[in-house]
Amino acid sequence: MIQPSYKTGMTGVPILKDTAIEADAERMLRDYNPSLLEMPQPLDVEDFAEGYLGLRVHYDNLSHNGSVWGRMVFYNSQIPVYVPELECAEYLPVQANTVVIDNGLLNEEREAAYRSTMIHECGHKIYHTQYYREEGEPSIWMAAAARERKPAAACQQKDVMGFGSVGKRALISDHDWLEHQAKYFSAAALMPAPTVRRVYDELEVGENIRITSSRAYERDFIFWLTSIFRVSARSAEIRIRQLKLDFDSVNTRIG
Repeated sequence: MIQPSYKTGMTGVPILKDTAIEADAERMLRDYNPSLLEMPQPLDVEDFAEGYLGLRVHYDNLSHNGSVWGRMVFYNSQIPVYVPELECAEYLPVQANTVVIDNGLLNEEREAAYRSTMIHECGHKIYHTQYYREEGEPSIWMAAAARERKPAAACQQKDVMGFGSVGKRALISDHDWLEHQAKYFSAAALMPAPTVRRVYDELEVGENIRITSSRAYERDFIFWLTSIFRVSARSAEIRIRQLKLDFDSVNTRIG
């Protein structure tokens, strides 16, 4: 497995540009399966998590209402799970280095959410082990920050899929940065830049937009990305903006 290199800030949050995460994702995919960077195809998310990163994968009810989609458990610990038969929460012992996915994502209609959540949690493992800590472990960081540390990340829909707007959200808190980094890694691994650009070129998206000034070709592009990479339309839309392959970016280049 490729080990990314990065510095951290005072509270342990990695200092990473999106371009560095992009490069890390490409290096890992090349190490795991080089064809993922050559031929547009879906990533085998379970095998990447288990076979490449060496993680365990577990499925459970992470909340009573499905609001928590995934957890990355860094250390042996107990996490809250919902027990429908008892209509209450209990604590479940979970081994270190385990991705826990909510049972609510385990149906065909929610495949895109499931895939994004799995690789999002992988992103936490890759970048954030230093930030999270074992219960009772002494911390070199500030006491106030240390009190808030948990041995596992808990990710909701807004963390995995983003907010209502496709525009960039202000990144202020540690949580904002941690979730952004995991989310960006997920996008870069599920939709690698080289193969996304290959689809873009084969569909002649930019040329058609330039000729017609129509957003219809961007919508077709999004449709093909969702079909090929098995992601949501929202994730595909965000990704083409990250790579500046969208209607507005094409028109800016023309101008």
